[in-house]
Amino acid sequence: MDFNNSKTRLKEIIMKRSLVLLVMVLLVVSVFSTGCCSIMSGSTQRVTISSDPPGATVKADDGTTIVTPGALTLVRKHEHTLVAEMPGHEPQQQKLVKKLNNWIWLNPIIDFGIFSIPIDFMTGSADELNPKEVHFNFKSAQKASVTTTVPEKQ
Repeated sequence: MDFNNSKTRLKEIIMKRSLVLLVMVLLVVSVFSTGCCSIMSGSTQRVTISSDPPGATVKADDGTTIVTPGALTLVRKHEHTLVAEMPGHEPQQQKLVKKLNNWIWLNPIIDFGIFSIPIDFMTGSADELNPKEVHFNFKSAQKASVTTTVPEKQ
């Protein structure tokens, strides 16, 4: 009787320790499978766009289009060009450039940067798009010129 009782007790201890070990392994894997930038910023960024007057059509180089005021969600991994058009005005462009995301500097705290920094760069989370807010001013912009040809009288 005593032998069966100790055998059952041993199985319980092994099961509990296995469960604790599994939880610890999953926790370590989840921490090392992402970086600070991935957690805090993600791989996309919301860029707010406005115009004066409102109602300009803005198209990003990825094909996304909005009418101002509005916002675009763009991938951080690439630089982008926005083109704004307003009837009667010349189109305007704004380039969004990448710069290093400041959250990258916290990665050494997680795992000395061994896994987290490469993951942030692979996902594009290590980058940040600038400017974060874009404004197109069509009031002070030059109006598009329209040329008409009048036939001469003969």
